[in-house]
Amino acid sequence: MRKAIHKILFALSVFQLIVANIYSQRLTDTLQIEEICINPGRSLQTTSLTITRLDSLILQSKRSNSLSEVLADHSGLFIKTYGRGAMSTASFRGTDPSHTKVLWNGIELNSPMLGMVDFSLIPMFFIDIVELLPGTSSINNVSGAIGGLINLSTSPDWENRFSGTYLQDLGSFGSHDEQLRINAGNNKFQSQTRVFYSHSDNDFIFKNNDIIDSIDLETGRKFHPLMKNEDAWFSHYGILQELHYRPTQKDIISLSYWGQKSSRSIPMLSTSESGPNNNINRQDDNSIRGQISYKHFGEKYNLKLFSGVNYMDLNFAMKNRMSDSVYILAVNSSGKTSSLYNSMDMEYFFNNDLRVELSAGVDYHKVQSLEKVKILGYNESRIQSKIYGAIYKKWSQKWRSNFKLGTEVLSGENLKPVLKAGTEFHILTDDRLYLKLILATNSKYPSLNDLYYQPGGNLNLKAERSLDQEFGVHYNYVNGKLRFSQDFSIYMSQVKNWIMWYYNVRGFSPENIEKVDIKGYETNISLSYKTDKTFFKIQSGYTLTHSRDMGKNLNQFDFSFGKQLPYIPVHSANTMVYLMRNTWSFSYIWNYYSKRNTTTSNNESSLQDYLYPYFMNQAAIGKQFEIKGNKLNISLKVHNLLNEEYRSILQRPMPGRNYSLQLNFNF
Repeated sequence: MRKAIHKILFALSVFQLIVANIYSQRLTDTLQIEEICINPGRSLQTTSLTITRLDSLILQSKRSNSLSEVLADHSGLFIKTYGRGAMSTASFRGTDPSHTKVLWNGIELNSPMLGMVDFSLIPMFFIDIVELLPGTSSINNVSGAIGGLINLSTSPDWENRFSGTYLQDLGSFGSHDEQLRINAGNNKFQSQTRVFYSHSDNDFIFKNNDIIDSIDLETGRKFHPLMKNEDAWFSHYGILQELHYRPTQKDIISLSYWGQKSSRSIPMLSTSESGPNNNINRQDDNSIRGQISYKHFGEKYNLKLFSGVNYMDLNFAMKNRMSDSVYILAVNSSGKTSSLYNSMDMEYFFNNDLRVELSAGVDYHKVQSLEKVKILGYNESRIQSKIYGAIYKKWSQKWRSNFKLGTEVLSGENLKPVLKAGTEFHILTDDRLYLKLILATNSKYPSLNDLYYQPGGNLNLKAERSLDQEFGVHYNYVNGKLRFSQDFSIYMSQVKNWIMWYYNVRGFSPENIEKVDIKGYETNISLSYKTDKTFFKIQSGYTLTHSRDMGKNLNQFDFSFGKQLPYIPVHSANTMVYLMRNTWSFSYIWNYYSKRNTTTSNNESSLQDYLYPYFMNQAAIGKQFEIKGNKLNISLKVHNLLNEEYRSILQRPMPGRNYSLQLNFNF
């Protein structure tokens, strides 16, 4: 099986290279090329950057999904999910979830307490643009994103007068979503209001391979029971209000407010046989986010002033039922985080071939963590200051480069410089074919839980430091109705003082790993064809990642040296096929993750030591109707088309084949 999988992945990679070669042989000097590439826009500031912007087709069809589901289907990121509707994290290029940073309209969504983001709590309905900046590309926006950056944003339509969208999604397991968006304004003022509600009973049936129901004494065959994923419901609702004011063509003032409440009942592990009265888990997540910004676009300079706030309140309780009305709390924990962001960014243009940027900011974070049963917790805060400068230079029509230097400073800590030097060499004109080379260093401080969590925090942790190298090739081809693009990157990173939580005599506690080596390559391809009545598109990506612990063993029982880090797949791949003919549409999505080990030693002596590789398939068919100038889209989706049994996390079941019906009315 493993050899067959590797052959499929190798064939996919070879196919992409062959197709690129075929189209490159057809190039002529007289082609009129339109911009069609994974990197949106090739301004001087995008020199040496890899920016993957998710296709608008994907965003439109996934409005009722969470960001975790979209990234799992349409990116090379590894999405680790604790179950449908449960906590989900994202990892770029073999790194830890805390090495992935997320910005929403300039606000950092990473929790200063945990250092990561729960992607299951980010509704796609609140997002207009999704950009992925892996590895060294993240340094252009933020430091500390050793794995990469996910940049989320909304955008006003200054031509809009009044419009709206109502979306309803009904699915298996008692799932339903309601969403409404109203846009109103003119060329001076725009208002956007979005509200959503999402709920699922999440009570799917699964075969529990972690419990043996019976054994055939003659053959030794084991039989596993069919069970229901009980007490696993979740509900989310929220509102997003945005106001944009443009007093002149050169100035924009924007205000945004995002409020959201989420409640989840977390089911028992599939290994549990304690019964429905024990380990009843509930989690509530409440958040308030807001930002105000001012942008000025001048002839020689651009200026942006920004302030934002991010408040998150997480409450988790585990209780046991003693009688119909009496419960005993075993765990009752809360974590309140408050973050305030302030920044100023200025860009000065000497001419079309030379630009300089300067940015500075001060951020404040406060965490109040308390476990009320054992009366353990902490109350800590910190201030992070940052300053950066960057130069972008175009040396000739074929050669351009950039250099960025800066640092983030914590009180009482030494300076941790962040540096990036990148260059591009354009073999063909109009950005059709170019090479890029990047060298960078990055730095990430421990989260407040890493330092102060009770019990287990480690005040002696060092900041993580990375040395990164990347080489890439970008190619795109346009010929009338046919468009093709491909990106290929090879990357290497050495991360010192990598932070990982281990179990020891005191319980779980974080330690610094001396060094982790990350090596790999990734390739993405896009091919589309459009006529008056037909549109066809295929996108495909493949990632190979080796992320290995190359540090000293922490003790005599540590066998992690040279081994792949837990839960990091070596191979991952995805493909999307989309076809639209007149008012009908069809889409098919395929993705794959290879085997993932669950221990640092990569031991495979039991089924608890690794997770099987799996393929995932989805299909959808849709029809568009026009009603008095308004559009109604109806689509039927089949998830897990081949009814695959799979796990993303040990002892957390995932659903088999299921369905959803979506109605999207645009007025």
